[in-house]
Amino acid sequence: MKKPLSKTIQWFYGISDFGFSIMTGGMEVTYLMFFMTNVAKFSLVSIGIATTVSAIVDALMQPVYGGIITGTKPMKWGRNRSWLVFMPVLVVITFITMFTSIGPKEVGVVIVAASLCLTNAARTFPWLAHVNLITVLASGPDERAKLASVRGTWAAAGGIVSSYVALPLIMFFSAALKDEVIGYTIVAGIVSIFYAVTTWFTFAFTKGYEETGDSAVQTKAQKVTVMDMLRSAAGNPPLIVLLIADFFKYMSGFVSSAAAAYYFTYILKDMALMPLYLFLGAVMLTIGAACAGYAAKKLSTKISAVLGIIGMGLAFTIGFFVARNMYAFFACILVARFCGGLVNTAVIALYTDCIVYSEWKTGKNTSPFIMASMTFALKLSYIARGTLVPAVLAMVGFSAAISPEQATETLKNGILAAFLLIPGVALLLSGSLIYIGYKLTRDKVQELQAEIDARKAAAQA
Repeated sequence: MKKPLSKTIQWFYGISDFGFSIMTGGMEVTYLMFFMTNVAKFSLVSIGIATTVSAIVDALMQPVYGGIITGTKPMKWGRNRSWLVFMPVLVVITFITMFTSIGPKEVGVVIVAASLCLTNAARTFPWLAHVNLITVLASGPDERAKLASVRGTWAAAGGIVSSYVALPLIMFFSAALKDEVIGYTIVAGIVSIFYAVTTWFTFAFTKGYEETGDSAVQTKAQKVTVMDMLRSAAGNPPLIVLLIADFFKYMSGFVSSAAAAYYFTYILKDMALMPLYLFLGAVMLTIGAACAGYAAKKLSTKISAVLGIIGMGLAFTIGFFVARNMYAFFACILVARFCGGLVNTAVIALYTDCIVYSEWKTGKNTSPFIMASMTFALKLSYIARGTLVPAVLAMVGFSAAISPEQATETLKNGILAAFLLIPGVALLLSGSLIYIGYKLTRDKVQELQAEIDARKAAAQA
């Protein structure tokens, strides 16, 4: 019998996601591409190569990260919690150097690309461990959905804070120090340090829930091999469907976020509106995430995910056609962000159900590896972000030297396609894949979990 969830866990389990969202979503995803093109002024070709190479390396390493957590001997504070202690320090260092322009442009872009690779590796370990702790803490599908909802709510709240903090801070430090690059660097340091603090807080309040020391070491029968990990993925149809669908979902988010600054600069011609866009979107995302637990309970996590993803896709696609009208555009974005709040929570819960299916089928708990598979889809979508946006901008004749008043209709249409149309189509495809191909139901998962528990009880008798 698992230890009951404390009130602190029930309310604050997502605090690390709050810091992660401010750092990654609020700073990196939203401003890194714009920083490289318009602040550091790296060439589009070098940006495309650097971001693509770093994304490919990161994607290929995802199974390795999960394999390390799953297959190696647990460290002092447990198989998962130990990664929350020291990795955030490395994240701070590499995230700061990601927002720099050191030396000649050719050298500067290589430093940024290397920092991106190292940051991706350093933050993936604690992120995976944090997600996998849901399966350690929760007693069943309902508790897993509840913790996933808490995580989603905190992550969305991080978006609210970053929407009206990141850009004003960047502008403040850039003006105060008369150096725009340094302004970005300082803010990168602030948000990454905050992320580290929130992760250490999570480590502290989850004490006593995960086995440590000798009790955490697996027996020979429990030990997970590389072949066990591969079988847990290859023989898991629901997981395969989710991975493909998640690639398109993540791709839409990253591509849209990377293109947002160009929309406000060249279409609306008012960059001051971007914090409002981020703030209102984050508010709706938070509301959606707060409703996700209720929706999953009433409709099931699968239906919540499908409705949310299709809703986002329709909102983005319609937004493409009305984006020249600021009010119509904002209306579409608010709908999309609310649906996104439902999705982010529901999809995490679907992955945890895949863990149950895998353990039932193979007899081995490969949860960190399966959660790493989820990030594999996420990291592959980084490649799309690193290639699609620069490619679209190059195709429509983008140059940092072009002022908003000089922007051609071709350039504007290209920006709108990257910002809204491509993400919208990708989301519609993602939702359709889950609806058609994901076969696990709530009742089936509960049945599988009961069988797993019965096996364990029989083995201990």
